[in-house]
Amino acid sequence: MLSFLGLAASTALLNPAPMPTIQKSAQVSEEISKDLLVKPEINDASLFKNGFALITRSAIVPSSGTLFVADPPSASLGTLFIYGSDGAQISSVIMTKARYRPGKTTQNANSLSEVLSWNVGKTVTLSLRVGSKEQTVTGKLVSHSDRMIGLQMEGQPGAEFFTADSVLSVKIGADGVWSRENDPVVEAPAFRITAKPGSTIYLSALQRGSFWNPSYVVNLIDDKKLTLTARATILNDLGDFNKIPLKLVTGFPNLPFLGTPDPLSFQGTADAFLGLLMGGGMTGSGGGFGAPGAPITNQAAYRREASDDMSGFESFVPTEGDGFAAEDLYFYEQKNVTLKRGDRGYFVLFQSESEYKRIHTLDLPMSTVEGGLGSSGSVPLDVWSEIEFKNDNKMPLTTGTVSTIRSGQVVGQDLLKYTSAGAKTQIKITKALDVVAGVTEEEVGREAGVIKDQNGYPLYDLVEIQGTLEIQNRKAYAVEMKISKQLEGEVTLPAEAKVTKLPKLLNQMNPTSQLSWTPKVESGKSMTITYRYKAYVRVR
Repeated sequence: MLSFLGLAASTALLNPAPMPTIQKSAQVSEEISKDLLVKPEINDASLFKNGFALITRSAIVPSSGTLFVADPPSASLGTLFIYGSDGAQISSVIMTKARYRPGKTTQNANSLSEVLSWNVGKTVTLSLRVGSKEQTVTGKLVSHSDRMIGLQMEGQPGAEFFTADSVLSVKIGADGVWSRENDPVVEAPAFRITAKPGSTIYLSALQRGSFWNPSYVVNLIDDKKLTLTARATILNDLGDFNKIPLKLVTGFPNLPFLGTPDPLSFQGTADAFLGLLMGGGMTGSGGGFGAPGAPITNQAAYRREASDDMSGFESFVPTEGDGFAAEDLYFYEQKNVTLKRGDRGYFVLFQSESEYKRIHTLDLPMSTVEGGLGSSGSVPLDVWSEIEFKNDNKMPLTTGTVSTIRSGQVVGQDLLKYTSAGAKTQIKITKALDVVAGVTEEEVGREAGVIKDQNGYPLYDLVEIQGTLEIQNRKAYAVEMKISKQLEGEVTLPAEAKVTKLPKLLNQMNPTSQLSWTPKVESGKSMTITYRYKAYVRVR
């Protein structure tokens, strides 16, 4: 089978615009037999994480040489591909409207209003509500509407009318009509494809309605080793998957036109489509299938019924690293997937074991000139317990939520960011409540008016700030820490810190510096870290 999966899979958008309201086309329909209208089966799918999927369908051309394809895919602009097997000799593809009779059906009355409307001319007995009483009348039903009912009483020349909402019940004789047979005519969009009889026609389109959501479970086996389980939840609202190969795509492809329909499957007028192109329906910005939204931050742990060693996942057959790369995208493969339209599927992609080390991270608040340098007192800080490990798989880890388990309990959740094969990643576990930290900044020096204007008026003072960081380790073991600090100014006392100067803006008076420390704090001990920096502050 020919495939255009690689062609469309290299592009996409994270937040596409919604499909616009369209003006219906005045296209003339053509009448066909319902047997000629074919709904092609899905035989290949590539699912992205933003609600879109590249779906390939196929159908066989009948002996007449004309294939009518029901429910043409609502493709995004430029992503609808129609092609055939060898020797298909496709001569035309037309978007049309097929008019056909799906077959006779029996319709039962489902309201008093329908019963009355079907029995005009018959003798009926009505039970009516008149004030607080009930009244029964019998006569020939001569008229019926949503508001009024007309009865001709026996022996009376005229008719008597009652409000429709006063009717409580109706009785009709054996000649009454309670159901009727319908032979409806249905009009629906369809592709009319002319090709060689017996050949296979493929339709590939990027559509909204099916996608996958990644998640991970990290089980801390002991203080050195962990197991990582990668999972995928598939949401399918596009059609039936019947033992098809499924590809789950990760990466950041670019396709800026997901909010614009493809003209061939567009159900509006030519003028309406032109309006989309001219009026901003086509967006020029790039985009990508990036990570899901903010991570779940619920810190409540719950008890797993499975054993502590994660053996509950062993009943799943993982992918064992099947997959392939195309450009900067990666495709996790699942074979023989069966999901009906509306189904949700749960799959384990792979499992791996890695060594990890525990670190404690501390991000000090940034010091800026606009925000006011220095502080009047110690600021309490959050120290996080994190783990760092290497992606030992042959495939990347796509962005997704990760739950960390220890001794059978969920002890934390975080967002695992995209990690290439062989690269290291960090995930937060819990706040380290037994590692207490606080920082104080104060002004220790000032040179007034070091920069003046052409008339000698002072513009800037040079202020020196000293920061003091206090860390106390109340844990029963030593902790390795990663501490970071950003500030506006020139560092004068970095002590053991690593100092990195960040790019300076053209209108920025002071440089931005990044400080980082990696100290080890022994159990029951405290540590003091001091740093100094100078910054130009405008005279007010």
